[in-house]
Amino acid sequence: MPSSSLWQRFQQYFVHYDDLGFSLDISRMKFPDDFFEKMQPNIDKAGTNKRIKRFAADIHAGKIANEKGEHFKHVLLIGIGGSALGPQFVADALGSSGDPMDIYFFDNTDPDGFDRVFEKIEKHLSQTLVVVVSKSGGTKETRNGMLEAEAKFKAKGLHFGKHAVAVTGVGSELDKHAEKNEWLARFPMFDWIGGRTSAMSAVGLLPMALKGFDIDNFLAGAAAMDERTRIADAAQNAAMLLALMWYHAGNGKGEKDMVILPYKDRLALFSRYLQQLVMESLGKEKDLDGNIVHQGIAVYGNKGSTDQHAYVQQLRDGAKIDMKHGSKSMRESQAAITSTGFCAGLGARSMKAGGNQSP
Repeated sequence: MPSSSLWQRFQQYFVHYDDLGFSLDISRMKFPDDFFEKMQPNIDKAGTNKRIKRFAADIHAGKIANEKGEHFKHVLLIGIGGSALGPQFVADALGSSGDPMDIYFFDNTDPDGFDRVFEKIEKHLSQTLVVVVSKSGGTKETRNGMLEAEAKFKAKGLHFGKHAVAVTGVGSELDKHAEKNEWLARFPMFDWIGGRTSAMSAVGLLPMALKGFDIDNFLAGAAAMDERTRIADAAQNAAMLLALMWYHAGNGKGEKDMVILPYKDRLALFSRYLQQLVMESLGKEKDLDGNIVHQGIAVYGNKGSTDQHAYVQQLRDGAKIDMKHGSKSMRESQAAITSTGFCAGLGARSMKAGGNQSP
């Protein structure tokens, strides 16, 4: 190849990130000039978030519709554990009656639970989109829910594949099943993503986009908070401070429980979400050095207005536990508060907390 051509290819295919001090030169690879054009469909598939936004937009616009050309108006998400609880929590916390689609869940194998959901959507089944979430595709609970949905659609004379979307690992049993049965779309769930931490992957972003939420803003907020978890100064790192306070309160052994009392109805699922996130992450037989420790933090709770009396009774007269609570909105938090001040804020005239403190 002439040196002039090599120089042109170098100019075209050399990448440099000034801020990272990183460079990449692919100009000497002998790919044809139309290689990137031919690979564009595969490149597009790699941009999962972009595909999610386009898919949701096409659903809302009716470009992707049911067999009769009608808009999809409802979503049935089938999953288990964090793969269902994350989307449930987000939908409950951020959803409104003005959303372009409403959402229902199969997150158990209870036949009565299936029937209760079907009672709500059966009349609108033809306009219901089904999202099946399973990383391996072999999770029995999720598969059972999928089979129940398939049977219901078939009984109504509907082609399930024309209503179904998969979020799963590439090449999984579910991925192959969805491809074979010509489902509407398949989105990847990578093997390093656990269900309890999947809300910011396709697992959470797809139902969010279908609900009409701005997933770019959601991710930007998460990224901004993630940056703050990396602040070296512990006194300015909220995540480190919280971890240190829990270490202190539990004597480094998880000796105290975490009680979640949100006073915002939209945060009613917060305690269940944290149960998944905290208990599954921290419940360990061994520590990082391989020592047998059998440690973790037990998490439980309910709506503050519903269960405040039970937990305050436990605080006053039972075994000592530590409490955390959600305040008026997702944007507000109250970090350091005694149970006396906590109850006073609820209008209680007086209540001695026995010196218990909340981190």
